[in-house]
Amino acid sequence: MEDTPLDIEAIVNSGPPIDWYWGIGPEEQGLKRMNMSDEFERIIGDKWNIWSDVCHFIGNPAEEHDTEWRINEANRALDLGREEIMQLTGFKPEAILDKKHLLEKAFKGKKTAPFALELY
Repeated sequence: MEDTPLDIEAIVNSGPPIDWYWGIGPEEQGLKRMNMSDEFERIIGDKWNIWSDVCHFIGNPAEEHDTEWRINEANRALDLGREEIMQLTGFKPEAILDKKHLLEKAFKGKKTAPFALELY
């Protein structure tokens, strides 16, 4: 089954600002991966550790076989972190990460993009 084509314009223009993202990759291969930009880091400021924790727990959710402590810790970190990130950015962390993944999928291998792109 073929993937549904991505609406690149909708991805770029919706949700978190495009200048919160930048891509990197080798000159001959184009974009390999997306990162969060200096602009996003400036907004997050000294709360980067909270952003990092939220990303970790979103990417590695607690599972049934985890200890009760791990499940409680993951839920606590997510609840606190989500609220803090929302206050700082106006967006849920999931929306920020979803856009990052969609941009990577839409521009993988490309040598130009509507966001900062560092080709080395």
